[in-house]
Amino acid sequence: LAKVLAWHCEDSLLPNEVIVHQADFVAAQLCGGPPVGSDWNNALKLGFDVSTLEYPPWMSSGALGEVLKGRLPQVVRPGAVLGQIDSALVERYGLPSSCQVLGGTTDSIAAFIASGATSIGEAVTSLGSTLAIK
Repeated sequence: LAKVLAWHCEDSLLPNEVIVHQADFVAAQLCGGPPVGSDWNNALKLGFDVSTLEYPPWMSSGALGEVLKGRLPQVVRPGAVLGQIDSALVERYGLPSSCQVLGGTTDSIAAFIASGATSIGEAVTSLGSTLAIK
Protein backbone atom coordinates (compact mmCIF):
# COMPACT_ATOMS: atom_id res chain seq x y z
CA LEU A 1 0.00 0.00 0.00
CA ALA A 2 2.83 2.39 0.86
CA LYS A 3 4.50 1.72 -2.51
CA VAL A 4 1.26 2.45 -4.39
CA LEU A 5 0.90 5.75 -2.56
CA ALA A 6 4.54 6.61 -3.26
CA TRP A 7 3.97 5.97 -6.97
CA HIS A 8 0.87 8.16 -6.85
CA CYS A 9 2.78 10.98 -5.16
CA GLU A 10 5.56 10.79 -7.78
CA ASP A 11 3.19 10.74 -10.75
CA SER A 12 -0.57 10.55 -10.26
CA LEU A 13 -2.10 7.21 -11.13
CA LEU A 14 -4.03 7.28 -14.38
CA PRO A 15 -7.82 6.87 -14.18
CA ASN A 16 -7.72 3.38 -15.71
CA GLU A 17 -4.88 2.05 -13.52
CA VAL A 18 -5.77 -0.60 -10.96
CA ILE A 19 -3.73 -2.27 -8.24
CA VAL A 20 -2.91 -5.96 -8.70
CA HIS A 21 -0.41 -8.36 -7.21
CA GLN A 22 1.80 -10.57 -9.36
CA ALA A 23 -0.52 -13.54 -8.84
CA ASP A 24 -3.53 -11.43 -9.88
CA PHE A 25 -1.75 -10.34 -13.06
CA VAL A 26 -0.81 -13.91 -13.98
CA ALA A 27 -4.36 -15.12 -13.29
CA ALA A 28 -5.76 -12.37 -15.52
CA GLN A 29 -3.39 -13.37 -18.32
CA LEU A 30 -4.46 -17.01 -17.96
CA CYS A 31 -8.14 -16.03 -18.11
CA GLY A 32 -7.52 -13.71 -21.06
CA GLY A 33 -9.10 -10.67 -19.48
CA PRO A 34 -8.81 -7.98 -16.85
CA PRO A 35 -7.88 -8.91 -13.27
CA VAL A 36 -10.71 -10.80 -11.56
CA GLY A 37 -9.65 -10.93 -7.94
CA SER A 38 -6.95 -11.35 -5.35
CA ASP A 39 -6.77 -13.91 -2.57
CA TRP A 40 -7.01 -12.50 0.93
CA ASN A 41 -3.46 -13.53 1.87
CA ASN A 42 -2.01 -11.38 -0.93
CA ALA A 43 -4.56 -8.63 -0.21
CA LEU A 44 -3.13 -8.28 3.31
CA LYS A 45 -0.34 -6.28 1.66
CA LEU A 46 -2.94 -3.70 0.62
CA GLY A 47 -4.50 -3.40 4.07
CA PHE A 48 -7.25 -6.03 3.71
CA ASP A 49 -8.51 -7.22 7.10
CA VAL A 50 -8.94 -11.01 7.14
CA SER A 51 -10.78 -10.92 10.46
CA THR A 52 -13.63 -8.89 8.91
CA LEU A 53 -13.01 -9.94 5.27
CA GLU A 54 -13.06 -6.34 4.06
CA TYR A 55 -10.85 -3.34 3.60
CA PRO A 56 -10.93 -1.14 6.73
CA PRO A 57 -13.15 1.97 6.58
CA TRP A 58 -10.20 4.38 6.86
CA MET A 59 -9.05 3.24 3.42
CA SER A 60 -12.17 4.59 1.72
CA SER A 61 -12.29 8.03 3.31
CA GLY A 62 -10.47 11.30 2.72
CA ALA A 63 -7.65 11.78 0.24
CA LEU A 64 -6.58 8.13 0.54
CA GLY A 65 -10.07 7.00 -0.38
CA GLU A 66 -9.97 9.16 -3.49
CA VAL A 67 -6.68 7.61 -4.61
CA LEU A 68 -7.84 4.02 -3.98
CA LYS A 69 -11.44 4.33 -5.22
CA GLY A 70 -12.08 1.65 -7.83
CA ARG A 71 -8.44 0.52 -7.81
CA LEU A 72 -8.32 -2.14 -5.09
CA PRO A 73 -8.84 -5.74 -6.18
CA GLN A 74 -11.96 -7.67 -5.30
CA VAL A 75 -10.87 -10.17 -2.66
CA VAL A 76 -11.64 -13.89 -2.90
CA ARG A 77 -10.82 -16.82 -0.68
CA PRO A 78 -7.72 -18.80 -1.65
CA GLY A 79 -8.80 -21.57 -4.01
CA ALA A 80 -11.87 -19.70 -5.31
CA VAL A 81 -12.53 -20.09 -9.03
CA LEU A 82 -11.46 -16.95 -10.88
CA GLY A 83 -12.45 -18.21 -14.32
CA GLN A 84 -11.75 -20.59 -17.17
CA ILE A 85 -8.40 -20.64 -18.89
CA ASP A 86 -8.37 -18.58 -22.08
CA SER A 87 -9.28 -20.60 -25.19
CA ALA A 88 -6.15 -19.38 -27.01
CA LEU A 89 -4.01 -20.91 -24.24
CA VAL A 90 -6.03 -24.14 -24.37
CA GLU A 91 -5.30 -24.41 -28.08
CA ARG A 92 -1.66 -23.28 -27.91
CA TYR A 93 -0.58 -25.56 -25.06
CA GLY A 94 -3.04 -28.44 -25.42
CA LEU A 95 -4.64 -27.80 -22.05
CA PRO A 96 -8.05 -29.26 -21.24
CA SER A 97 -10.83 -26.74 -21.93
CA SER A 98 -12.21 -27.51 -18.47
CA CYS A 99 -9.04 -26.07 -16.88
CA GLN A 100 -9.92 -23.43 -14.28
CA VAL A 101 -7.85 -20.61 -12.81
CA LEU A 102 -8.05 -20.45 -9.02
CA GLY A 103 -7.17 -17.81 -6.46
CA GLY A 104 -3.76 -18.55 -4.99
CA THR A 105 -1.94 -17.61 -1.84
CA THR A 106 1.45 -16.30 -0.76
CA ASP A 107 4.56 -18.47 -0.88
CA SER A 108 4.88 -18.72 2.90
CA ILE A 109 1.23 -19.75 3.37
CA ALA A 110 1.62 -22.34 0.60
CA ALA A 111 4.75 -23.66 2.34
CA PHE A 112 2.84 -23.92 5.62
CA ILE A 113 0.01 -25.88 3.97
CA ALA A 114 2.52 -28.16 2.22
CA SER A 115 4.31 -28.87 5.51
CA GLY A 116 1.35 -30.79 6.88
CA ALA A 117 1.41 -28.93 10.22
CA THR A 118 -2.01 -29.40 11.80
CA SER A 119 -1.62 -29.09 15.55
CA ILE A 120 -1.19 -26.20 17.96
CA GLY A 121 2.50 -25.84 18.71
CA GLU A 122 3.71 -26.99 15.28
CA ALA A 123 5.57 -24.34 13.31
CA VAL A 124 7.14 -23.84 9.93
CA THR A 125 9.97 -21.55 8.90
CA SER A 126 9.81 -20.65 5.23
CA LEU A 127 12.69 -18.96 3.45
CA GLY A 128 11.41 -17.48 0.19
CA SER A 129 11.10 -13.85 -0.79
CA THR A 130 11.22 -13.19 2.97
CA LEU A 131 11.82 -15.26 6.09
CA ALA A 132 8.39 -16.21 7.41
CA ILE A 133 7.58 -18.08 10.59
CA LYS A 134 4.11 -19.65 10.66
